[in-house]
Amino acid sequence: MRAVLIEPGCPDVSVAQDLIADLTGDPQRGDDAEVFGDSAYGTGAFQEFLEHNDITSGCKTQPIPNPAGGLFSKDHFTVDLTADTVTCPNHVIVTIRRHADGSGTAKFSAVCKTCPLRARCTASRAGRSISIHPNEAALAQARARNHDPVWRARYRTTRPKIERKLAHLMRRRHGGRNARVRGKTKVDADFNLLAAATNLARLATLGLRSTHTGWATS
Repeated sequence: MRAVLIEPGCPDVSVAQDLIADLTGDPQRGDDAEVFGDSAYGTGAFQEFLEHNDITSGCKTQPIPNPAGGLFSKDHFTVDLTADTVTCPNHVIVTIRRHADGSGTAKFSAVCKTCPLRARCTASRAGRSISIHPNEAALAQARARNHDPVWRARYRTTRPKIERKLAHLMRRRHGGRNARVRGKTKVDADFNLLAAATNLARLATLGLRSTHTGWATS
């Protein structure tokens, strides 16, 4: 994997395709190409990119959020992308209205007023509507895959360990989330000190000791 500069304020996934250019540009790579990443890389566009390039996705996708008050979530609706329809929990079917960018909306407003399940579905006067992502199929497939016990076990054991180490830098009172000093030079030196202290703590946990042949761990 190559190092790619990320501009300040840009999401990680903005350079994801560049990071794996060695995979997409190698005709001899074989059929076992696999990419792991946390939910920052689990966007619909990147999941679809991996599928298009026959790369197994180990990227986590955020689950569909549950509405406040225990109302029906999007998971309670059946999205049929072949027929371009959405079926609500009361078995009412509406057509998805597509937008220019490929996204869409399924509006149930005409039938919500008399629906016996309205109180469990929406508090909006306009009735319930379901948003369809431009990469809805890729997102649905990724979320289903994320529930697979085999996939989950592999994700937990194989995902890049750097994310966990960054979390270690943030968890202490002297955390790396906020700068304690002013000026880039001082901030850089302070963060290097924090990183060194974290590494020393890890080495102590591993039982680092000096032997007659050099340094060794337990």
